[in-house]
Amino acid sequence: MLYWKLAWQSIVKNRLEYLPFMLAGSAAVALNMVIQLLIYSKGVKKLAANVSVVEMLTFSQIVIAIFSIIFLLYTYSFLSKRKQSEFGLFSILGLQKIDLIKISWRQQFISFLAVTFFGLITGIVFSKVLILLFMKLVGGTEFQLNITTVSIVFIVVFFMICFLFLLITDIFSILKLKTLSLLHATKKGESEPRSHWVLFGVGLVLLTMGYYISLTVHSPLKAIGQFFTAVLLVVCATYILFIVASTIILKVMKRNGKYYYQANHFITVSNMLFRMQQV
Repeated sequence: MLYWKLAWQSIVKNRLEYLPFMLAGSAAVALNMVIQLLIYSKGVKKLAANVSVVEMLTFSQIVIAIFSIIFLLYTYSFLSKRKQSEFGLFSILGLQKIDLIKISWRQQFISFLAVTFFGLITGIVFSKVLILLFMKLVGGTEFQLNITTVSIVFIVVFFMICFLFLLITDIFSILKLKTLSLLHATKKGESEPRSHWVLFGVGLVLLTMGYYISLTVHSPLKAIGQFFTAVLLVVCATYILFIVASTIILKVMKRNGKYYYQANHFITVSNMLFRMQQV
């Protein structure tokens, strides 16, 4: 009972950090729920090209699921430092690492319940409007909203795995870091990002492959698998190139002493360079 109380008090105390994370998680749940409702909607299955539409929605589900994971990890990174600092305080007060892990999994469980519940409710409420819009776009005439057990189970299991991964990251941070490191986690500065030329090359290769596949696909509906692969490659390549190329350009600007050591340029370039570490 003590662990549940400490976990709940920690969430309430750090509600300003938890609220953005839970809102982001709920939005991700709602978006995935809408796609699931579209996939299993009887109105969609009665469309003329229902097979192709369902395939496109299924591939869209995969893309949205990937972005949901990235979005959760990104928003959780800001909350993680606060939690590490609090764990350091608990450790000084006499709690062992196993006790911190017990508190952490209870925090994740409470967050998972809240995010999943509000996300499912929001997804169901707004799904009617979105499905009507979708039916209008694809030329459907019949609307039927089917809330299936399969859809709900998929959402619950998927986000359960996501929160399990977040718990594992917490466990590793607790086991790896010392008490003083945990206590001062929020005061620890960001290290300067490295120039990953290998990743830059990988990004160029992925981008070339993605555009090549997309340009050689004559009918996206007939070759939807290739089209989906091209989209994933372009998305991944764009993200990698944005991070790596931005870092490389900023470091080149930093090496130029005449440009860098000016009041306006020095502050702007330094802030952007260290912000890239958080992306």
